[in-house]
Amino acid sequence: MRALRRNQLFIFFVLAFAFAWPLQAAFLARGSGLTRQLHLLVLLMLISWAPAAAALIVLAVIRDPEERRAFRRRLTTWRVGSRWYIYALLLPPLIWVVAIALARPFGVHLVFQPTFLAILPGILVANFGEELGWRGYALPRLLRRTDALFAGLALGVIWGAWHLGWPASWPSLTAGLIATQIGTLTALSVILTWIFVNSGGSLILATLGHAAFDASAFAFPAAAASDQIRVILTLLLGIVAVGLSVRYGTRLSRTPAAGAR
Repeated sequence: MRALRRNQLFIFFVLAFAFAWPLQAAFLARGSGLTRQLHLLVLLMLISWAPAAAALIVLAVIRDPEERRAFRRRLTTWRVGSRWYIYALLLPPLIWVVAIALARPFGVHLVFQPTFLAILPGILVANFGEELGWRGYALPRLLRRTDALFAGLALGVIWGAWHLGWPASWPSLTAGLIATQIGTLTALSVILTWIFVNSGGSLILATLGHAAFDASAFAFPAAAASDQIRVILTLLLGIVAVGLSVRYGTRLSRTPAAGAR
């Protein structure tokens, strides 16, 4: 049991990848028709909840009452300053809009698709599953070992690798796509870490920030296919992450990191 507790973070990451990657391989399988689309939606939801499943399994095995209480506290922390809700809900879409505007001189013209509103509930549910694992379980443990900036960077690289999917598909990915995927999620991880530690370790705020980012992508569905937008978005997120580290230091906060508790 001591060995399990000592290595619980490593075990969590192994499980998160082990649960998701086979599902991601199935997601990439060919097919067509309505049945195929429903199949993909189910797979996508299961993949999104792989980090949550990994976290809940580790928590169940180590049987630490204090860890469970801290986990539940993160789930129910919502009374924070209104400005953190504003940051979570508006900062990610603003970065997307600026990236799209900056891409226009390169001939990239995207149309806003209001139909994305219909899938907002699904985005929230999927992102909540991810956040239960990444920010609800892994980040607090990283914060016990290092400052928030470095914890966010480390988690972002892992998060990005997880999103790249089944390793057998990596040779088909371009170097640029891999770089922007890792870079985007690493910078976004720093931003979400900043929100997390300053909101008292609120999973609600982390989920809203994550969902705001993903919803913005669905609002402009052609954006993900644009190399220019991917590069600009990565650079903008990086600038924001660097700005936060300059303003707040490596702790990303002027108060103790509540999420580490």
